[in-house]
Amino acid sequence: WRVYVPFGPKLLSSTKLQLPKHSVAAQIGKGTPGENSIKISANHNKTIYSGLIDIEAGESKEINLIYELPNSSYEYNLTNVKYRLLIQKQPAVRARETSVGLIIPKNYKHIASSIVPSSKTNSRVDFIVPGDKDTILNVEFMIASNN
Repeated sequence: WRVYVPFGPKLLSSTKLQLPKHSVAAQIGKGTPGENSIKISANHNKTIYSGLIDIEAGESKEINLIYELPNSSYEYNLTNVKYRLLIQKQPAVRARETSVGLIIPKNYKHIASSIVPSSKTNSRVDFIVPGDKDTILNVEFMIASNN
């Protein structure tokens, strides 16, 4: 798997993905079975998180990446923060939903988004993004009033 994100984020945590014992990477000496296969690289002004995972036919698995975006990846002014996320359909793969969770900035509240949230709390907003086409998720936050 591979995820492209705006250049310069800080990876806070991720699912550990152990390199499968019989993977080509292990067999040609590009990794040791059992080690975390998540790699971080950059290309075309994007940061790339990638890794190897063993998934049997008909199975699904969840991979979690928690990262802090660089200031250049969103718009903000004195009262609002706007974030835009492009989720691209992977060629030759059937429709696959993507779960996106955003941590709401401290002292802000979620006020609008281009997709209805699947869940929302004071600190987080979650979305299920359809995987049948490229989708842009626009999200806007506003400073929470103290009233």
